[in-house]
Amino acid sequence: MPGKIEAYCYSEGTAAVQANQSLSITAPVAATVRPSAPELFSTQLATWKTQLDALGVGTWTVAYSTATRRVTVSKTGAAFTLFNVGNFARWAGYTQGLGGSYASITAASPPGARADLLGVTVEPAEDYTQTELARYRHGRGIATVWGNHQIHRCTLHGMDDAVDALRVGYLQAGRVRLWQGDSGAALTAYNPLNPGGYVDGYVIACGPPVEQSERWWSWDMLIGVPR
Repeated sequence: MPGKIEAYCYSEGTAAVQANQSLSITAPVAATVRPSAPELFSTQLATWKTQLDALGVGTWTVAYSTATRRVTVSKTGAAFTLFNVGNFARWAGYTQGLGGSYASITAASPPGARADLLGVTVEPAEDYTQTELARYRHGRGIATVWGNHQIHRCTLHGMDDAVDALRVGYLQAGRVRLWQGDSGAALTAYNPLNPGGYVDGYVIACGPPVEQSERWWSWDMLIGVPR
């Protein structure tokens, strides 16, 4: 696989805010599972599985398929009922109606939290240290603001389903990880000696997708990595 991008889920470790951190079932037991802190989408799937297994009602699988580009939830033993909570449907791709009993159910849509790519170009890191004055609360407060991070100018190439995932919104804001490949040095972080490594940071800007040819799109992103 030439590259991919994943978003980090939100989580504060409680049920106070239902965003994109939770997976809920109502049968064979009623339960909601979630990571205790923000996690990458792929890590979150593993956390959901571990916590579902701990319920003691069967062995679960919560997995993303690179072939179908869909998430599947399944279990052994008694059937289960999946329940949409928060933004689970758009985050994981379960945009179809839920509520029946399943031994296995695959999402109808690609997850909004991940896009598999045709290719990625990552420009060398640029220094983006700055100091400026900022006004808050309609000018009633003034503070000095420091910024200390490096930025990467990236160009991503993908098919229609990658653009569909991008348009959900999770890959255009907040923290993401962009891989330039799926093996070797691409699995470790970018540094001057490993320019092919992944970039893990916060989206500063994201340009609109531009169709280069039939079903092939490209778009630019600016990703900031704190130091």
